Amino acid sequence: MKSVIKIFVTLLVLAGLWAGLRQVDWRSIFKVEQRMENLEEDLGKVYMRFLRETELEYRNQKMLGTLEKLVTKITRNETRRSSRIRIHIFLSSEVNAFTLPDGHIVVYSGLIESCRSSDELAAVLAHEIAHHEKEHVMQALIREFGIATLSNLVSNGGGTLIAESLENLTSLAFSRDLEKEADLVAVDYLQGAQINPQALADFLARMESAPEFAEWFSSHPISEERAAYIREKIAGQDSKSLPYLPAMEQDEWKLLQKAMED
Repeated sequence: MKSVIKIFVTLLVLAGLWAGLRQVDWRSIFKVEQRMENLEEDLGKVYMRFLRETELEYRNQKMLGTLEKLVTKITRNETRRSSRIRIHIFLSSEVNAFTLPDGHIVVYSGLIESCRSSDELAAVLAHEIAHHEKEHVMQALIREFGIATLSNLVSNGGGTLIAESLENLTSLAFSRDLEKEADLVAVDYLQGAQINPQALADFLARMESAPEFAEWFSSHPISEERAAYIREKIAGQDSKSLPYLPAMEQDEWKLLQKAMED
C-alpha cells in the first residue's frame, strides 16, 4: 500500500513539474524569436545592399508609390507582418519577382511589362506577400545554409557567399507545400481586397507555355495542378462575396507599364 501511495505522490509531483515547465516561456528566456528577427532584418539589409551594387534600381517615386498603394490595398485587412513590406523595382528584362528577408519584395520591370492586367500584377504581389507573411524565405534559407552560415554572412560579409545565397533566393524553388500555401493565402488576400483571384490562376497557367516566363518558371514550379486548386478554392467560396474591382485604375496601370518600357 505504501508503495502505491509513493508512486501516486511521485506521479503527482512529476505532473506538477510538467505543468509548471509548460508555463515557462522558453523562447523569451533564450530570446530565440528576437534573435531570429534581428537576423532576418540584417539579412534583408545585406541582400538589398548587394542588389543595389550589382543591378539598376528604378527610383521614380511616383511609380513606386503606385506599387506601394497596390500593396496597401492587398494587405488592407492587416496581415501579421504587412507593416514590414517594402517594394522595390529593378530594371531587367527578366520576368521575375522574389521576396527577400525582412519584407523586401523585388519586382523586375520585365514582369510588370509582361502582365496582361493590373490584376495579374496584384496576383503576383499577393503571392510574394504570402511568402513573407508565412516566413517561407527564412525557412528556406535556414534549411539551405544553416543559422551559423547566415550569421557569418551578416557579420563578415563575403561577396561570394552573398551572391550564392542571393542566387538561391532569386531562383528559389519552394517546396510544393509552401508554394500551395502561398497560392491559397494569396487568393484570400485578393478576395479581401476585392481583386479577382482568377488572375492568379490565369497567370500561372499562361506561364507554362510562354518562353518569356522562363525565369519565373524556374523559381516557381508551375503546373496545371496549381491553377486547378486555385480555381477550386474560388469556386467553393460564397458567391455572395463583394463584386471584384480592377486592382488599379486603367490610367495608372498604363502609365506604370509605359514607365517600364521607357
